[in-house]
Amino acid sequence: MFQQVMGSVLVILILLLVGVWARLKGLMTRETSESISRIVIDITTPALIFTAMYRQFTPDLLRQSYVLPLFGALAILTGFTVGLLLLRAARLEEDEDNTFLYLTAISNFSYMPLPLAYMLFGDKGIILLFLANVGSYFMLWTFGVWILTRNRLNLSGLKNLLTPPLIGLVIGFLVPLSPLKGHIPVFIIDALDMLGKATVPLVMLSVGGLIATVDFKKAFTQATMPVLVVARLFLIPAIMIALVYTLKLPPQLANIVILISVMPSASSSPIIIQRFGGKPDLAATGVFFTTVASVVTVPALLSLFLR
Repeated sequence: MFQQVMGSVLVILILLLVGVWARLKGLMTRETSESISRIVIDITTPALIFTAMYRQFTPDLLRQSYVLPLFGALAILTGFTVGLLLLRAARLEEDEDNTFLYLTAISNFSYMPLPLAYMLFGDKGIILLFLANVGSYFMLWTFGVWILTRNRLNLSGLKNLLTPPLIGLVIGFLVPLSPLKGHIPVFIIDALDMLGKATVPLVMLSVGGLIATVDFKKAFTQATMPVLVVARLFLIPAIMIALVYTLKLPPQLANIVILISVMPSASSSPIIIQRFGGKPDLAATGVFFTTVASVVTVPALLSLFLR
């Protein structure tokens, strides 16, 4: 278990380090990171979501495990609530509240758990993880965007919530339920699939470029990072695990909920925050610290609580 989890985390860290190297060598600038963030949000992420939905989502799957999207959404609400309770303890600087709340609310529910779900539970684990991610993606591109824009969101700014990934999710939900299922040319799906697969490396390179500019001396001397690590990797998992056991969720479903609950802050946080508002540098620091700490916490928690 420990080696499997460490391998998954190390893949992310290696890609982050490549991004750091590219920034230090002058191959990437802040403007480059901003351009990558627009490509990821407007092109590759919608393609990733749509192709996953088109290939895996079925009405039967939803009927059999309908609670998983609800728990995917609940995990994000739990993270946001914990973040609110810890705002004072985090001793944040001006205008950092929304970024901190985003980091506590949105975990790495998609990229990092994917190989673990397959290694631990096989193909069934991938399908169940995907179903939980339906709820998580919906919350990310609605509630998550609201966290970042709420202080300046008005009627004219509601378009911020109508993001390309949310549109991709809605279309991906509706098409498999329609006569179009199975009739879209294979070459179109394959092209979208190739675009979608570019999401993870692009995200990691962009975040690595931001990490290269982080003031780690400041990060180590402030309370923000320790509070974020405790919240994201201990308190939120503890609440979700207690809920799973209290509600006596079936073991297969409980394992998936636990898996997404113990994850570090979402690796895509800095580029989403760069796009919608907040502090990308703080987000990059949070992703780095929670991901490194998760090398120890994730295998420990999964070994203790997976059923």
